[in-house]
Amino acid sequence: MFDAQSLREHALKVPAVDLPALIGALAEAAAIANRRLLEPTQQAPTGEPGELLCAEEMARQLSIKPSWLLEQARQGRVPHVRLGKYVRFNATQVLKSAESPND
Repeated sequence: MFDAQSLREHALKVPAVDLPALIGALAEAAAIANRRLLEPTQQAPTGEPGELLCAEEMARQLSIKPSWLLEQARQGRVPHVRLGKYVRFNATQVLKSAESPND
């Protein structure tokens, strides 16, 4: 792995004839690095105990519509956590409540 100083030192030692190839390789590396920086860094939710999921993520695990899940949460039928205007679901709690529904 190179740090910025090592790259500068290496560039100074490259013969002038090879500089266009070096510049092309650095441009390609920069483009790859920029794409990686722009990629979302969050991993897909796993539903681990204690993990809070948004309605879309929880609904995907249950194979239901997010709108239906949010309506059930509004009616108090599904355990959820309100964080300001956001509604989040603990997968473990939701699955437990689905196994033993209240009348």
